[in-house]
Amino acid sequence: MFGGAVVLAGGGGAAFLLNGRAYAETGIGERRAVRLPDGSILDLNTNSRASWRLDDQRRQVWLERGEAALEVVADAEARPFLLAAAGRTAPLEPGVYNARLRGRAAEIVALRQSAGANESSILLEGQELVISAEAQDVRALSPAAAESVGAWRRGEIVFNGDTLREAVAEYNRYLTQPISIGDEGIANLRVGGRFTTRDPAEFLQAAEAAFAVEARRQPDGAIVLVRSQN
Repeated sequence: MFGGAVVLAGGGGAAFLLNGRAYAETGIGERRAVRLPDGSILDLNTNSRASWRLDDQRRQVWLERGEAALEVVADAEARPFLLAAAGRTAPLEPGVYNARLRGRAAEIVALRQSAGANESSILLEGQELVISAEAQDVRALSPAAAESVGAWRRGEIVFNGDTLREAVAEYNRYLTQPISIGDEGIANLRVGGRFTTRDPAEFLQAAEAAFAVEARRQPDGAIVLVRSQN
């Protein structure tokens, strides 16, 4: 499956070595945390992959698929910590970050930075850096938006006025059997609330209670959301 990769031990997870980089990945619904050689922690969300290489000059992580949290520690050798994603590289100060690939761009959020973080950094606590091969942009996040970004590490999904289409797409990242919307008339209904990533039952019940929506289970087990006939 891994094409001759070598298994490495790593902080409660499993990592593999291939082409000069160590890497770890998760399937749909899985999560894996790996402690890097410098003590930093890489926490992979559902259906994600990242690789890393640490040498005498730098510490570098490549986010290749999905989403990951990074707990970056200060380095005794003062090596910079670099995150590569979506065709661009961003330096990260010691702290906690969330990085997610969306299409051709990557969203990197500084959830917490250690005291003494370099104020000249391109990304400060409470900010989001959006990068792609063509451009980069920094914006401030509201406390609610920042809180929802890191919710997956607590096994949660938080919606703050997302459309039903957006909420279903977010849930489907964690499900081997995705939910679908069978009626475009309900796709733009707005959803709010906090739900578990492990089981969409509570989310579906909330949608049925709040809107004229019905979750219909198909013979193959798939769930389709349609407008209720009641």
